Amino acid sequence: MRITARMSPHKVVVLVDKGSTHNFISDRLENLLRLPVIPTEAFSVRVANGEKLKCQGRYDKVRVELQGTEFYLTLFSLPLTSLDLVLGVQWLEMLGSVVCNWKQLTMDFIWDNQNRRLQGVDVQAIQVASPNELSKELRQGHALFAVCFQPTLGTAAHGAPPDD
Repeated sequence: MRITARMSPHKVVVLVDKGSTHNFISDRLENLLRLPVIPTEAFSVRVANGEKLKCQGRYDKVRVELQGTEFYLTLFSLPLTSLDLVLGVQWLEMLGSVVCNWKQLTMDFIWDNQNRRLQGVDVQAIQVASPNELSKELRQGHALFAVCFQPTLGTAAHGAPPDD
């Protein structure tokens, strides 16, 4: 499930992944936040698509605000794309019992003796992207799965210029 969070002034995208043993931060976000790295022996992590990524750093007691609930987490660096954080079993164990509603994309748990709810974001929503944004993503080696062109005001139904 994907949720939104805040780290310092930045809004971040988080994947809650019970299949992940640890918590991971994208190298892009760690550089943006200028987190103090704790050197660790490099190790490989196999991600969902089967690819192996190399982890080379650890960050302790990093403040992450998940929709109003504050956590201080240990995060490991990975070259993630399209995600800022992955919260795995390392974080889920802190929560104890969690009730998830996958249809409504919610997670309910008790934290600091208070009921808390995290609301997931619908990743199926279509996002508008400019040709420049698409070109940039392709240059960075990202995959492009679908493009949906829609007529805008001043354009006829079949994409032809409007009659004068």
